[in-house]
This record gives sequence, C-alpha cells and structure tokens, in this order.
Amino acid sequence: TPATGGRLRFEHADLANGEYNPDGAIAATDYRFPAADASVDVSFAGSLFTHLLEPEAVHYLAETARVLAPDGRAIVSLHIEPAPGTRYSGSEARIDVEPAYFLELAARVGLVLAERPGDLCGQEILVLRRQ
Repeated sequence: TPATGGRLRFEHADLANGEYNPDGAIAATDYRFPAADASVDVSFAGSLFTHLLEPEAVHYLAETARVLAPDGRAIVSLHIEPAPGTRYSGSEARIDVEPAYFLELAARVGLVLAERPGDLCGQEILVLRRQ
C-alpha cells in the first residue's frame, strides 16, 4: 500500500470458501466491503466471480453497487460456459455463468453494463457502472 501513494488500499479478509478456505471465519454472504458508500472509483474483480456460488456473487454485486462512486466502474471477469441447460453452474473451483444472466443479477442491485471489452486469458471481461 505505501508504494501506491495512498491511491490503493489492500485488505485481507478470512472468508470461508469450500475449495480454497474451508475454515474461513466469515461467510462470503455476510462480508461487508471495507469502503464507505459511493467511495470507490474503480473496483477490480479479476477471477473472483469465477469462484463464487450464486448467492455469494449476488451479495458481492450488491456490495460493489453500494461502494461504487456515481461515475465509478467495476471490472469483472467471468467464465462463460455453464453446463448445458443452466445459466450458472460449477463449484467454487470454477464457476461458469451466461453473461446475460450475470447482467440480470447485476441489474437487480443497480449495476449495468458500461463496456464489454471481450476475452482476456480465457475469461470474459465486463465493465459495470451504477444505474
């Protein structure tokens, strides 16, 4: 953090995850992002939603909407090949979701698509903004 001149802040949270941290102290659905409402200009979730079960993803989208500044942007990446007949599938090792369904989940909490730059390293990149 000191090397960023105060522009970035990093936080560690002991969140439970069946695949990567089964003994975590905090359920992901209970976690509150450590930022004030409407205070974050850029939120980056690289390969995060690819490991969140749907209730956790909805909660993280809501938290993103809460902390994102009016002109802020949230950059997220997704695996986009859910199992046939599903829109959201997988385990915490790898989650796949249809982009249209992810955007529906985002819209429920006040986030909309600002840009869709495409694929980066096998994941679809979406840039979201507040409605």
